[in-house]
Amino acid sequence: MAWSEEEHLTDRQERSPLVTWIGLGFLFVLFGIYLTLRPMLTQGTDGGQHPAVGQRLLSVDLQALTGAVPDIRSRDLQGKVVLLNFWGTWCPPCRKEFPHIAKLHEDLAGEQGFCVLAVSCGQDGLEDEDELRAATENFLERMGTTLPTYADLQLDTRKSVFLLLGQLVYPTTLVLDREGAVRGVWEGYTSGDEKAVRRLVEKLLADAEQDSAA
Repeated sequence: MAWSEEEHLTDRQERSPLVTWIGLGFLFVLFGIYLTLRPMLTQGTDGGQHPAVGQRLLSVDLQALTGAVPDIRSRDLQGKVVLLNFWGTWCPPCRKEFPHIAKLHEDLAGEQGFCVLAVSCGQDGLEDEDELRAATENFLERMGTTLPTYADLQLDTRKSVFLLLGQLVYPTTLVLDREGAVRGVWEGYTSGDEKAVRRLVEKLLADAEQDSAA
């Protein structure tokens, strides 16, 4: 059966109100789903539910890369809340997350019981210190931040993380409490993770203040 352009136009005009209402209804359903999921999308993933929570890293052994900071060993972290972040200048999700790490460091710079260990990592794991430093300094300058960074040149710390998590993706962020126990793990980066990380860090710092006051 042939269908002329005139018949097609007439049929479309007759059906258009129904099609419009169906389309609007579909959009309202999508909007309702968005409103339902929006809190989860903006709050980030719950790193406190990771299977590694409650365990300890075998070793932290980091070399100062940029900034006037000393090398770091496990003993230097005793009594501190620690944010340990493995990232790379070559890694797109790392570049998205990094400004939030720098902002948290800036906001909590006055907290003596808190430290951020931003570990700059090469793409292939075989890192030349001078090349890694140059790439990191260039990135920090473009970002407009002076956040100190570290290197894991002997891979000792990443080996400890690998044993703990069973893998190491970039970025990976761990939050450790004052006793060195893992309290949160974020593998990769999802928008909103920075809020979940901040909430955990601030909670641990508040708990530390309460314990000191008791």
